[in-house]
Amino acid sequence: MRTLRCIAIDDEPLALDRIVRLINTNTALQCVGTYSSAREAMEGMKEVKADLVFLDIEMPGMNGLEFATKLCGKLPVIFTTAYEQYAIRGFDLNVVDYLLKPVSAERLKLAVAKARERIETTEKNNASIIVPSEYHTHKILLKDILYIEGLKDYVKIYCESNDKPVLTRQNLKRIESQLPDKLFFRVHKSFIVPINKVDSASRQKLFLKGREIPLGDSFKDSFLSVFLEYKTPET
Repeated sequence: MRTLRCIAIDDEPLALDRIVRLINTNTALQCVGTYSSAREAMEGMKEVKADLVFLDIEMPGMNGLEFATKLCGKLPVIFTTAYEQYAIRGFDLNVVDYLLKPVSAERLKLAVAKARERIETTEKNNASIIVPSEYHTHKILLKDILYIEGLKDYVKIYCESNDKPVLTRQNLKRIESQLPDKLFFRVHKSFIVPINKVDSASRQKLFLKGREIPLGDSFKDSFLSVFLEYKTPET
């Protein structure tokens, strides 16, 4: 589990010191910047890479709500404030959490867990592979891949966002090595599919988004066992 790099913004020195001390006692966090105003933070963030923002609301100049609006969801925000009346506005901005001062270590820990879940979901959704195709380089989001077909000297990558597949001069084994094995499965000597896109399966075929994909004899048992477990709801 990687450490989350965070910054803290608060115009009150004692409040800023307290949140930094809480951050420093949490092994899941690393404080990489502290700022006494939103405008100072905007400048500082040009030089500092952060995963998470702890943000006061009532500050002179640009307040926390305005700053969060300017971030436009680029970084997850946890509000730390003494005032309850901004809670609805905060959640309208899709902040991770809204902590009332004085913030406890346990409450901060819960907020950080929410932030980590959001960050990991975002990273998973933005995961991609880079493939050369027709003298260009293509970035393909994993979540966009419908299925992958291997030909003799080429691979076709079919995506939900485009009717035309990306054609790349690579073999299927090389493409397979770039994909997370818990999401993508080789189901035939010529086909790889993302398990979350498969609607149903028989012992000869898979069905996904109106397409039929052959299920090879040497792959069917291992795939079907995983697929049945994936499709079985937890009780």
